[in-house]
Amino acid sequence: MLRVMRGYQEADDFAQLTLAKGEDGYLVRLGDVATVERASAERRAYFRGNGQPNIGLGVVKTSTANSLDVARDVKAALPAIQDTLPDGTDIFVAFDSTTFIDAAVNRVYMTLIEAVLLVLVVIYLLWAACAPR
Repeated sequence: MLRVMRGYQEADDFAQLTLAKGEDGYLVRLGDVATVERASAERRAYFRGNGQPNIGLGVVKTSTANSLDVARDVKAALPAIQDTLPDGTDIFVAFDSTTFIDAAVNRVYMTLIEAVLLVLVVIYLLWAACAPR
Protein backbone atom coordinates (compact mmCIF):
# COMPACT_ATOMS: atom_id res chain seq x y z
CA MET A 1 0.00 0.00 0.00
CA LEU A 2 1.24 3.45 -0.87
CA ARG A 3 0.30 6.49 1.15
CA VAL A 4 1.16 9.88 -0.25
CA MET A 5 0.27 13.16 1.40
CA ARG A 6 -0.76 14.86 -1.83
CA GLY A 7 -4.02 16.00 -3.34
CA TYR A 8 -4.15 13.20 -5.90
CA GLN A 9 -7.69 12.38 -6.91
CA GLU A 10 -7.48 10.07 -9.91
CA ALA A 11 -5.48 6.98 -10.81
CA ASP A 12 -3.65 8.93 -13.54
CA ASP A 13 -2.42 11.37 -10.91
CA PHE A 14 -0.79 8.50 -9.02
CA ALA A 15 0.59 6.98 -12.23
CA GLN A 16 2.63 10.17 -12.73
CA LEU A 17 4.27 9.84 -9.29
CA THR A 18 8.08 9.79 -9.74
CA LEU A 19 9.79 6.81 -8.10
CA ALA A 20 13.37 7.18 -9.29
CA LYS A 21 15.67 8.94 -11.72
CA GLY A 22 17.61 6.78 -14.15
CA GLU A 23 21.29 7.30 -15.06
CA ASP A 24 20.22 8.85 -18.34
CA GLY A 25 17.94 11.32 -16.54
CA TYR A 26 14.75 9.41 -17.31
CA LEU A 27 12.17 9.75 -14.53
CA VAL A 28 10.73 6.36 -13.63
CA ARG A 29 7.09 6.84 -12.79
CA LEU A 30 4.72 4.56 -10.92
CA GLY A 31 2.69 4.02 -14.09
CA ASP A 32 5.84 2.63 -15.78
CA VAL A 33 6.30 -0.20 -13.28
CA ALA A 34 2.76 -0.90 -12.04
CA THR A 35 -0.84 -0.95 -13.07
CA VAL A 36 -2.51 1.98 -11.38
CA GLU A 37 -6.27 1.78 -11.07
CA ARG A 38 -9.05 2.73 -8.74
CA ALA A 39 -10.35 -0.55 -7.35
CA SER A 40 -11.19 -2.45 -4.22
CA ALA A 41 -8.22 -3.54 -2.16
CA GLU A 42 -9.82 -6.94 -1.71
CA ARG A 43 -10.77 -8.81 -4.89
CA ARG A 44 -13.08 -11.09 -2.90
CA ALA A 45 -15.27 -8.03 -2.28
CA TYR A 46 -16.29 -7.85 -5.96
CA PHE A 47 -19.84 -8.88 -6.74
CA ARG A 48 -20.66 -10.42 -10.09
CA GLY A 49 -23.85 -12.05 -11.30
CA ASN A 50 -24.27 -13.65 -14.73
CA GLY A 51 -20.94 -12.09 -15.71
CA GLN A 52 -22.11 -8.57 -14.84
CA PRO A 53 -20.67 -6.41 -12.06
CA ASN A 54 -23.09 -5.89 -9.18
CA ILE A 55 -23.37 -3.98 -5.97
CA GLY A 56 -24.25 -6.13 -2.98
CA LEU A 57 -26.75 -4.92 -0.44
CA GLY A 58 -27.54 -7.00 2.61
CA VAL A 59 -30.67 -6.77 4.71
CA VAL A 60 -30.12 -7.77 8.33
CA LYS A 61 -33.10 -8.14 10.62
CA THR A 62 -33.11 -7.16 14.26
CA SER A 63 -33.05 -9.90 16.87
CA THR A 64 -36.77 -9.55 17.59
CA ALA A 65 -37.95 -9.39 13.97
CA ASN A 66 -39.53 -12.30 12.12
CA SER A 67 -37.26 -13.35 9.24
CA LEU A 68 -40.15 -14.30 6.97
CA ASP A 69 -41.91 -10.97 7.55
CA VAL A 70 -38.72 -9.02 6.86
CA ALA A 71 -38.10 -10.93 3.61
CA ARG A 72 -41.73 -10.47 2.54
CA ASP A 73 -41.59 -6.71 3.25
CA VAL A 74 -38.29 -6.28 1.39
CA LYS A 75 -39.63 -8.12 -1.67
CA ALA A 76 -42.76 -5.97 -1.56
CA ALA A 77 -40.64 -2.79 -1.52
CA LEU A 78 -38.51 -3.77 -4.53
CA PRO A 79 -40.88 -2.45 -7.24
CA ALA A 80 -41.03 0.99 -5.60
CA ILE A 81 -37.24 1.07 -5.29
CA GLN A 82 -36.83 -0.06 -8.91
CA ASP A 83 -38.87 2.95 -10.07
CA THR A 84 -36.30 5.30 -8.49
CA LEU A 85 -33.24 3.69 -10.12
CA PRO A 86 -31.60 4.96 -13.32
CA ASP A 87 -32.41 3.24 -16.62
CA GLY A 88 -30.46 0.02 -17.07
CA THR A 89 -30.16 -0.54 -13.33
CA ASP A 90 -32.04 -3.45 -11.80
CA ILE A 91 -32.62 -4.43 -8.21
CA PHE A 92 -33.17 -8.09 -7.47
CA VAL A 93 -32.84 -10.70 -4.75
CA ALA A 94 -29.71 -12.76 -5.40
CA PHE A 95 -29.90 -14.88 -2.24
CA ASP A 96 -32.70 -15.36 0.25
CA SER A 97 -32.00 -17.56 3.27
CA THR A 98 -35.65 -17.42 4.31
CA THR A 99 -36.60 -19.90 1.57
CA PHE A 100 -35.17 -22.61 3.83
CA ILE A 101 -37.03 -21.26 6.85
CA ASP A 102 -40.26 -21.14 4.85
CA ALA A 103 -39.75 -24.72 3.64
CA ALA A 104 -39.09 -25.89 7.21
CA VAL A 105 -42.23 -24.16 8.53
CA ASN A 106 -44.32 -25.71 5.74
CA ARG A 107 -42.89 -29.13 6.57
CA VAL A 108 -43.81 -28.65 10.25
CA TYR A 109 -47.41 -27.90 9.21
CA MET A 110 -47.49 -30.99 6.98
CA THR A 111 -46.10 -33.14 9.81
CA LEU A 112 -48.76 -31.75 12.17
CA ILE A 113 -51.53 -32.61 9.70
CA GLU A 114 -50.10 -36.12 9.23
CA ALA A 115 -49.93 -36.62 13.01
CA VAL A 116 -53.55 -35.53 13.51
CA LEU A 117 -54.73 -37.86 10.73
CA LEU A 118 -52.77 -40.79 12.17
CA VAL A 119 -54.21 -40.16 15.65
CA LEU A 120 -57.73 -40.09 14.20
CA VAL A 121 -57.12 -43.34 12.31
CA VAL A 122 -55.76 -45.06 15.44
CA ILE A 123 -58.71 -43.84 17.54
CA TYR A 124 -61.17 -45.06 14.90
CA LEU A 125 -59.47 -48.45 14.64
CA LEU A 126 -59.42 -48.89 18.42
CA TRP A 127 -63.07 -47.80 18.66
CA ALA A 128 -64.05 -50.19 15.84
CA ALA A 129 -62.17 -53.08 17.47
CA CYS A 130 -63.61 -52.48 20.93
CA ALA A 131 -67.18 -51.63 19.96
CA PRO A 132 -69.80 -54.16 21.11
CA ARG A 133 -71.45 -56.18 18.32
